[in-house]
Amino acid sequence: MKKSVKILALLPLVAAMSCGKAEYKLTTTFVDEAQDGSTVYLINYDKGDTIDSAVVADKQAVFAGTVDHAIVARVLANQSRASFILEPGVLELNWETKEVKGGALNDSVAALNAEQSALQEKAVAMSKQAKEEQWAEDKLEEELSKLDKEFSDILIRHYEANKLNAFGWYAYYQNIVEKGYELNELKAELAKAPAEYMQSKRIERLIKAAETIENTKEGCKMVDFAVSGANGKEVKLSDFVGKGDVVVVDFWASWCGPCRREASTTLKDIYAKYDGKGLKILGVACWDKPEDTKQAIADMQLPWEQILDSQYIASDAYGFNSIPHIIVFSADGTILSRGLQGDELMKKVDEIMSEAK
Repeated sequence: MKKSVKILALLPLVAAMSCGKAEYKLTTTFVDEAQDGSTVYLINYDKGDTIDSAVVADKQAVFAGTVDHAIVARVLANQSRASFILEPGVLELNWETKEVKGGALNDSVAALNAEQSALQEKAVAMSKQAKEEQWAEDKLEEELSKLDKEFSDILIRHYEANKLNAFGWYAYYQNIVEKGYELNELKAELAKAPAEYMQSKRIERLIKAAETIENTKEGCKMVDFAVSGANGKEVKLSDFVGKGDVVVVDFWASWCGPCRREASTTLKDIYAKYDGKGLKILGVACWDKPEDTKQAIADMQLPWEQILDSQYIASDAYGFNSIPHIIVFSADGTILSRGLQGDELMKKVDEIMSEAK
């Protein structure tokens, strides 16, 4: 699998401990009046709970309240999201740029994002150079690996300088996510981290995910799950998988840009090539509102069947923390591959279907 530089927005989960509650005011400004009258939501990044909601008027949504300490939050609007630090004071979120001004922690995020942007520009320039000079694939992979290490070094540096505050926690968390540790490696790494980090729901979920992945790796049998449908009837993964066809299961969400790109390109290509020839595609919507999923399905004209509103049911069953996540099951429900996308997924499906003849 080719390596790629992971450019992520680093956000602290919680600020250093402080006493008492403090007020905040967050104004989200949209670029035009299209959002007027719609409801947007303020969400706790770690727990996933809804903190507040607001109706957009005159291109703005205003949230006001108090916090015990700063937390990472997200504003959800129109199948999109923006993450930032909800900290005491006056905050301004520009929906077009997804940047927040106001507060020391948000200033730190902005500084770090600038550092990351510089690294991304370096990666883009390198890829262009490789194409122009026709680098061998192993040379490009080696150079991209160096940039991946630079990215990891950035995270570690911020962690080391901020171990006892939220910024350090998030840098550490992102680094172990990108490392993709197996269960024993993850436990060993976490044993060296500050004890406070273990209070995070995301860390808790990461450990559970590693345990789950151990039991759902290639060669393992399908793990079933059930989701309640709109009519109250349960829909199970086993209703589609293990029924005699190879099944490509796409775990996705309407707000996820990479998910939409993968569905509109690779998955549609697979569908066009193999549907009705011993292969089916199944979409499983995660962490999404059913109405948003349905709209995205209609917009992208996705022709395959879907399981809606799985929320964390599917991700808990298979241990993934990011989407799109694609798993290919054999005719009898054995896991043949997981985590592939793009050309690598297409190549794997071609191999599977060739062997099935």
